[in-house]
Amino acid sequence: RGMIIAFLSDTEVQSYIRVAVTHKRFALLGKIVDHVYEPILRENGNDIYVRGANIALANALYFLLDPFMGKAYASKLGRAFQDLVRQRSEHAYIAFSKIVMSAKDKAAGLLAPVVAAIRSYGKAFFDQFPERHILDVALASAFVIVDMWSKESSDKLSLVHDESSTMAKQGDLWEALVSADVSAELVGYDRRKTQFPLRVMSTEFRRSIDTPGVQLADVIAGAVSAVCKWRLIGSPASDMYAAELSFAMASVPNHRTWPSMDFTAEALETTGIDAQDPLDFAVKVLQAKGVDPR
Repeated sequence: RGMIIAFLSDTEVQSYIRVAVTHKRFALLGKIVDHVYEPILRENGNDIYVRGANIALANALYFLLDPFMGKAYASKLGRAFQDLVRQRSEHAYIAFSKIVMSAKDKAAGLLAPVVAAIRSYGKAFFDQFPERHILDVALASAFVIVDMWSKESSDKLSLVHDESSTMAKQGDLWEALVSADVSAELVGYDRRKTQFPLRVMSTEFRRSIDTPGVQLADVIAGAVSAVCKWRLIGSPASDMYAAELSFAMASVPNHRTWPSMDFTAEALETTGIDAQDPLDFAVKVLQAKGVDPR
């Protein structure tokens, strides 16, 4: 443990580290926002990504559903959605629908777009979800880290991923989106914009056992996970290892998909100028590359 702390405390080592952290339960509720709220609200001409409304909605689901409906309601909703996406069965659809339709008063209002999807389209709405790992966060996290590096340096990037990761199963999507011949365009909203093309020169998928760099990334990921779990339980002073890791990595640049009590664009810092719609851009790129996102 001392060696890990010493390694991560080294300022030169830190200059090469970029971290993307995801709170899984919060991210799962965010997937409901992305795949249910977004298409339902878009039908009425509303873009939930403008001014960070998608983030505010995910925060609201995370913090408000349990007070409205009782402890663990949000977790039950998330797990039922996860089962539905993975199984695509009638049983999973009924279980998810029952949880949604049991919502009362303010909770029912918060879940109104989900209720609308169930009442208007039934199971067919959820059957049209892409088959590919829509619950997975690996590709999005890798993309965020590459974007961070691309904004900080003009150097070309050669990337190595663990071949056993879910990223490897989405390699064609990744290669298409980070390709050097993607048209030069600014994409995204407010502070969440990305300049394409990114600076990726190559991407390789290798076995961790044969690749020291991937092994080091696993060590860093383990340290970050330990710190996050420590913070979730209130940062107890008794866990000195997690406390030392937290101190050692305090200055490492990071991107967090994490719940907060922020519900306005001002609080979320999502009031800036918007560029091209990321969904439209991704569809255009994938179609041009002949890649089926489903």
